[in-house]
Amino acid sequence: MNINNGREMLQYYENVVNKNVVGWLYALDILSISHLLKGNESELKGDICELGVAFGKSAVMLSLLRSEGENFYMYDLYEHENVVQNIINYGNRKDIKLNIIDLMKLDKKDIVFQNKLKLLHVDACHFHTSLLNDLNNFHEQVCDNGIIVVDDINDIQYPGINTAVTEFCLINKEWKMFAIGDNKVYIAREKYVKHYIKILLKYFRYELNYNNFTFSEVMGIDLLLLKSREPTNSEVVESYIQDKFIRKYE
Repeated sequence: MNINNGREMLQYYENVVNKNVVGWLYALDILSISHLLKGNESELKGDICELGVAFGKSAVMLSLLRSEGENFYMYDLYEHENVVQNIINYGNRKDIKLNIIDLMKLDKKDIVFQNKLKLLHVDACHFHTSLLNDLNNFHEQVCDNGIIVVDDINDIQYPGINTAVTEFCLINKEWKMFAIGDNKVYIAREKYVKHYIKILLKYFRYELNYNNFTFSEVMGIDLLLLKSREPTNSEVVESYIQDKFIRKYE
């Protein structure tokens, strides 16, 4: 199956995947992840890895966002019913590798990929210690311009997500948060933050005419909030962009 952009991926999920695969994957994050990879395909190359696969709701999408020769590695504590079959049925079955293992017991030296990772999607155990362990173990496998996406940021049930991501970025100072979607936070090395914000802004602001975003600041770095906590008037967003943002990123 050939998916060319975020709109096509979203349509595929709405028409097919959501009806057949259990789990959650919000439209805004489908669009964001798809466009970050497809909209930057010539520059961003490598394998994809997902920690915490469950029934494969996001794994289907990630398996489809690969170019020829790129692998998809999955890690989970259990092999959930139908997960591999869901990827075979609805995703790209080629070069997928499922590892059943307790990530807290995984030795760093045993983490080996054929290519550096262009995307690491982290959705395993949501406790602070576990998530920080996952980020510390896997981030060195991400390519220079690669992206880390962490699930369930700002979820009141999982405060350890926010604290672990913050601690990770404080310790590993080259890594910075650059965007927050419906429930995922997007992280890249600081030298690529501006680049990825521009990619997302162009997509949502000009191609999708989506105005429900604003900006904040975390650790001295601008952070694109793709879904405001409160409704934002489009004129206010325009004014904010003109006054603060466009001078820096256009």
